[in-house]
Amino acid sequence: MEAALGLDLGALLTQLAVTQQASSSAKLSERNVVELINKLRQLGILEEGELLHTLNGKEYLTVNRLRTEIRSALRHAGGRLALVELPTIVGVDLVHCERQAAAIVAESAGGVLELQGELITSQYFDSIAVEINDQLQEAGQLSVGELAAQYGLATELVMNVVTTRLGSTINGRLEGGLLYTQSYLRAIKAQLRGALRATASPVMVLALLRDAGLGPGGGGGGGADVSGGSGLAAALASGGGGGVIATLIEELVQEGSLRGSLRGGGTSWLPAVHAEVQAEAVANFYSQNGWVAYDTVKRMGISGERAYLRSAFPDGIPLESAFVAPSLLASLEAAVEEAVAAGAGWVDVGPLLPSALSAGDVAALLGRVPLLKEAERKPARERKAHVVGRGWWGIGGTWVISAALLAQLQERADAEARAAAHEALQQRKASGAAAGSAGGPGGASAASAGGGGKRKGGGGAAAADDDDEDWSMGAGKKGAKGKKGGAGGKGGTGGGKGAAGAAGGKGSASASAGAGGHSGSAVGITASLLASHLPTWCPDMDWEAEGGGGGGEEDKAAAVAELLLGGAVAAYEQALQAAFTAGAEERRRARDALARQFEEAFSRLQLYGTGAEGFAADEATYTTLQRHALRTTGAECVDLLHRWARVEYGGNEGAEGQAAPGPGGSQGFLTAAEVKQVVRSVPADVAEGLMAAAEAPGAASVRDAEPLLERAAGSLGIRVKKLDKKGEKAALAALRERLLGALAGESDPPSALAAMVPLAYMRVTGKALTLPGKALGPVLAKLQAAAEPGSELAAAAAGLAALHAGVVDYLRAQSGSSSSAETGAMLERLSAQLPPLKSALGLAVAGGDGAAVDA
Repeated sequence: MEAALGLDLGALLTQLAVTQQASSSAKLSERNVVELINKLRQLGILEEGELLHTLNGKEYLTVNRLRTEIRSALRHAGGRLALVELPTIVGVDLVHCERQAAAIVAESAGGVLELQGELITSQYFDSIAVEINDQLQEAGQLSVGELAAQYGLATELVMNVVTTRLGSTINGRLEGGLLYTQSYLRAIKAQLRGALRATASPVMVLALLRDAGLGPGGGGGGGADVSGGSGLAAALASGGGGGVIATLIEELVQEGSLRGSLRGGGTSWLPAVHAEVQAEAVANFYSQNGWVAYDTVKRMGISGERAYLRSAFPDGIPLESAFVAPSLLASLEAAVEEAVAAGAGWVDVGPLLPSALSAGDVAALLGRVPLLKEAERKPARERKAHVVGRGWWGIGGTWVISAALLAQLQERADAEARAAAHEALQQRKASGAAAGSAGGPGGASAASAGGGGKRKGGGGAAAADDDDEDWSMGAGKKGAKGKKGGAGGKGGTGGGKGAAGAAGGKGSASASAGAGGHSGSAVGITASLLASHLPTWCPDMDWEAEGGGGGGEEDKAAAVAELLLGGAVAAYEQALQAAFTAGAEERRRARDALARQFEEAFSRLQLYGTGAEGFAADEATYTTLQRHALRTTGAECVDLLHRWARVEYGGNEGAEGQAAPGPGGSQGFLTAAEVKQVVRSVPADVAEGLMAAAEAPGAASVRDAEPLLERAAGSLGIRVKKLDKKGEKAALAALRERLLGALAGESDPPSALAAMVPLAYMRVTGKALTLPGKALGPVLAKLQAAAEPGSELAAAAAGLAALHAGVVDYLRAQSGSSSSAETGAMLERLSAQLPPLKSALGLAVAGGDGAAVDA
């Protein structure tokens, strides 16, 4: 067997022994290896992330190994490698590749950059810089934008690469995103020199480059191709690149190769030949016309037109819109001097001046005329006086009139203003009268209290109490009403809607403006009114021709009217003030007269109230006497208060026609409309007092009416006082004289009876009464009872009773069917009874006032 196998036993045993002595090695499966690595990680022997597995999961590698493989792949790619390509090259997931690539970038200290998902080394930038330099030397100029598109890099990155390597790797200049060489720049400069020399008028530099083949759409020329021209145009369009062309042009100008200048920040070229032609055109226009507008110079391409004109024409006159020659001012001075020398002359300087001049330019030129400049230096007040003497006025911007003509027109305007003031005063008076008469005709005339006034009209309080007119002896009988019949104080009844009507005027209004107020001047005299008269006042002046302002007749007349308006308004106000001053004294006298009349009437009212108290036992007669006193003398007091208020607050028109009712009763009370107008024109506190006083005629007694009248008088500032014994005697004496005065000229029996009964009652009792017709009977009865039997007063009382009976019969016959002969005979008999009665009463009164009162 051993022979058959070719082996001996000893050798086999030796091999067995060797095999047994050798250490055994275990072979692990892939699964076992993975589990083993996980176990090592769990035990902390291997750190997490120290080993990375490949995409197929069959290999493990360390982080350092991955970095080494990434560096190798970047080097093999030429220094630029996209991160998304690393998983395919190194077989590791992209996340691990990006993480290690970031570590490589951090460790490289700028040698490796990660840009837009790529790893790029500085060697790569050096290589493309070499390529860019080769292209630049070949083309002469390159655009950074085009290079960025060529290499697929950001423009800012390429700009940084080129900027950091200029002068070393790249031989050229960079400006405004354009990379070019000196040789290219020299070629462009030569082309610019030729193109600019060919221009004879201002031209845009960009358009010139395009026409010369250096811009977009150019056909190429000289040493530059189409692409080169396009790059230049793009550079010119940009802020910095435009500086390249501007710098070249400035260099050409400084070298003397070009004559001209750049304008508009280097965007346009102005040849010197064009400026010379335009300057010559401006000089020709100025010398031929004597002026040139700034706009004209600017349109000719000359900048700084004001400074240019001042330097070109030192003797010229700069204005707001034009530059004028001294010859134009000389012709203007001659025209103005001629107008002033002519006396009342005028001149339109518009035809002498260019139409391009503004109103400010015309005023400035006129201000340079010596005659006008002298007046302009004076203050306004002195200049006005100077103008009247020899000065001037400019009208509508181009018209000049002499002071003599202006003075003539001012006189006419002042006369018109005074006439307007007079007319305004007349209209105001007429409107006041119309407003007063709007409430209807005046009422009954006011008569003296107890006096023999005739009745002028019915209405008011008297009309409301017709039974007061019953002159019969019986209290219940109705007597006839005579045509002329008047009892004591009848005429004082408030006619129409006089004092009593004031109660209705509760509305108040602000006081009307004074006659001298500015409101009158604004309405009475205006510039338009003066302008309408100017063609008539000065027909020789060419009103219809258009002046420099082109306004024609209306503007010219309005301008002259504005000059005259100040003096005319002053004349208007002076006329109103003169009228107001004249009326002030009249108003003062009217107020004083009305205040005295009110005091007298208020004293009589107190006397009548005291006299009526003597009939307190006869309630009907007492009420009749109180009511009659209030509706006659009380209404007179109210009317006087309203008249005083109208004089004080109603202006000039309030002082006219303010005479209060006199003894003859010829003046009626104010109408309701007039009272309402007065209440509206006074202050609120005065209006309240007047409205309270208006209630006085309707009060129950005189004592009730006195506080109302005192309140109204106090609001008006009128002094009133209660009657003491001394004052009562003086008031009785004045009333006696008043009644005697009324009786002296009275021949009508009814009217004479109305005056004699109060006189006789005053003689017997020392008290005063104002009597209605129905109270004559009771008063005569008391008078007869009070008179001492057999005395002269008893005889007079009996005579008055007989006269009263006769008057009653006469009035009945007059209103009945009796013939005129019968009534005439009755009137004759009654008239015959008057002289002895008058003599008896008059002599008694004249004989001794004190005795009569004591009796």
